[in-house]
Amino acid sequence: MDFGDDEATWGAEDEESAPADRRLLFSGLAFAWTLATTVAMLLQATQPEKGALRLEHFNGWQFMICCVIIWHHYCDPNNFAQIAYCSVTFFVFFSGFVTQHAYADKMAGPKANLLSFYLRRVGRVLPIYYGIHFLVLIANKESPTTDFQDSVLMLCTWHGSSPSTNFPAWTVCALFWCWLFAPLPSKLILWIRQSCGASAKYPLAVWLVLVILGTLDEIWSRFVLQDEDMDLDFWFYETKHNVFIFALGMGTCEVAQRLPARGLWKWFWPLWCDATLLGTLLVTATWTATDGFISWGSTFWSGCYAPVAVWVLSSTLGHQSLLNRLISHRLLRLLGEYTMQIYLLANPIHDLLPQVDVSQLYLAIFVCSVALTDLVERPMAERLKRATDALQSTGAREEDGSLLAEGA
Repeated sequence: MDFGDDEATWGAEDEESAPADRRLLFSGLAFAWTLATTVAMLLQATQPEKGALRLEHFNGWQFMICCVIIWHHYCDPNNFAQIAYCSVTFFVFFSGFVTQHAYADKMAGPKANLLSFYLRRVGRVLPIYYGIHFLVLIANKESPTTDFQDSVLMLCTWHGSSPSTNFPAWTVCALFWCWLFAPLPSKLILWIRQSCGASAKYPLAVWLVLVILGTLDEIWSRFVLQDEDMDLDFWFYETKHNVFIFALGMGTCEVAQRLPARGLWKWFWPLWCDATLLGTLLVTATWTATDGFISWGSTFWSGCYAPVAVWVLSSTLGHQSLLNRLISHRLLRLLGEYTMQIYLLANPIHDLLPQVDVSQLYLAIFVCSVALTDLVERPMAERLKRATDALQSTGAREEDGSLLAEGA
């Protein structure tokens, strides 16, 4: 008898099961780390109170992570490949975190003003986004209606396609819908806080809800059928998936704001923060493109955004950790303010200067990003801030007047 075919079949089955086994192992490790974080929060069990968050070190991290993504796209796609996918998940998650931190009063509560929120958050991004889009079309001598549905109407991430004009712009298309829906989870968070916020276990309860939601999402994603017509990975680029990650970031902000680190916990969270980051990078880097999956954790809660959530939470509570102090150098924090423009300009500049070496490409991207930010984006943001502050003040005065009238 000839066992050659059978041996080949068994070998192929083993190769196919290996990536699945590793995904299960990595998901298990991440899930166990999340549970350990939950136990630490249970032991801390302090009376919840809103505290000021120290987030300046994230500017440095955003710049470093942005450089990893650019290197993956335009320099060597084989290096930092899986870390780049995990990095994009961080950007979506942290955008939700920062949105809740900076704009919660504009999205929910007695002083909420949705017009003010949308102008401040969306209004400062879309003009630059559309400006770059149409300049690229003009430079390439293409019709203004080119890529209209995907890039102008921002529908690409609803059906899994990619913007042909500027591929990295898919993140802005995804974040646009995240910002559009952001007031809904923010109002839900406010309602939960008003109902349960006085409890000492409130931060832990919110965290457990996030863990349960993420676990249910993983179970669902393992059984749902992917659309074969999509030209991008279904879950990684799909809008509903990114809105979910964004909302988890908003919830994690609520936990961080009401979990003050005191006593021994001031030592624990910095160590836990650095251990989480180093462990995530190590495990992510061990998964290679030959393993047959886009990323060991781009799809699953306990595979990717669990480590991201734990790291962002512990990095906020342990902002004085060793790695955070190193990344908080003034230069890195300054460069971190240009990450959005760097991300949007990287592809057009790369196409404009295809023959330049890596150092010249990075220099051109950074110079153009700084110029765009300082000359266009910041002045525009300041004008929007003044306009929205006046708008919100007017709304508050009208509300106060109506309350006085009712009292009379």
